[in-house]
Amino acid sequence: MSTLFSEKMDVADSATEEKKEASMTEVTLDFAISSVNHIAFIVSDVGNSAYFYSDVLGLQQVKRPNFDRHGAWFTGGNLEIHLILGNPCAPDASVKGSEANVTCFKVADFNATKDKLAAIDSEHGIHLEFEEGEEDSVAYVRDPDGYVFKIGEL
Repeated sequence: MSTLFSEKMDVADSATEEKKEASMTEVTLDFAISSVNHIAFIVSDVGNSAYFYSDVLGLQQVKRPNFDRHGAWFTGGNLEIHLILGNPCAPDASVKGSEANVTCFKVADFNATKDKLAAIDSEHGIHLEFEEGEEDSVAYVRDPDGYVFKIGEL
């Protein structure tokens, strides 16, 4: 019986490998992405998050169309961030910033940014992680829902 089971597993593994190889064939797209328009984050409290995006990250709030869901829009550099009220999908707090999906921001003066971030009162749900290594020094900061932002002179 164990031999029959083993033979069935070998056939299944072979079929899986063939599917993987077939899915790895080159695909030509009929379009090209020219830029990023915005990134949307589902947040649990738009007001609390608005503080973070404006006062911590320094983004400017911009007018938002009147949608059926509460939210806020921000702009900075060449990007817009849209906040939408709902159930956040941020990584667990136990996941290190360097091991999470991140949105990365480039700053002109990392030391000044680091000083500003370090001075922010933690009562607003701000969590900082500083990392220095072979790359440039970077800071990981989490918004009140736990979304991770990497900031450095990259």
